[in-house]
Amino acid sequence: MSECKRIVCKAPRVIIDVKNTSKVVTGSSLTISEAAQTLSQVTTEQATNVEEMASSIEEMSSTTEEISSSMRGMSASMEEMSSMISQNAQNAKKTMRSHRSRRIRRQREARRWGDCRSDAADTAENKSYRRDSLKTDLLALNAAIEAARAGMYGKGLPW
Repeated sequence: MSECKRIVCKAPRVIIDVKNTSKVVTGSSLTISEAAQTLSQVTTEQATNVEEMASSIEEMSSTTEEISSSMRGMSASMEEMSSMISQNAQNAKKTMRSHRSRRIRRQREARRWGDCRSDAADTAENKSYRRDSLKTDLLALNAAIEAARAGMYGKGLPW
C-alpha cells in the first residue's frame, strides 16, 4: 500500500506537470500556426511578385522585338535613301558634264569664228555658264536632299 500512497501523492504533481506541458504544447502549436500563416502570406506575395516580373519581362521582350523590327525598317530606308542620293549625285555629275561639254563646244565655235566680239561675249557667256552650272549643282544637291527626305516618294522620274 505504501506504493499506492506514493502514487496517490505523486498524482497531483503529475497532473500539474501534464497541464503545464499541455500549456507549453498549446503555446508552441499556436506559435507554429502563426509562423505557418506568415510563411504562407509571404509565399503568396512572392508568387505574385514573380508573376508581375514575368509579365514585365514579356512586355520588355515584346518591346525589344518591336524596336528591332523598326530598326531593320529604318536600316532599309537608309539604304534606299543612300541609293537615291548616289543616283542624284550621278545625275548632277552628268548635268555638269553636259554643261561643260556645251561650254567647250561653244568655245570652239567662238575660236573658229575668231571674232573679238565673240570672245567678249564668250567670256560673259562663260561666266553665265559657270553661274548656271553652280546653280544647277546647288539645285541638284537640294533635289538629292529632298528626295532622301521624301523616301520612296522622292525617286522622281525614271531617267
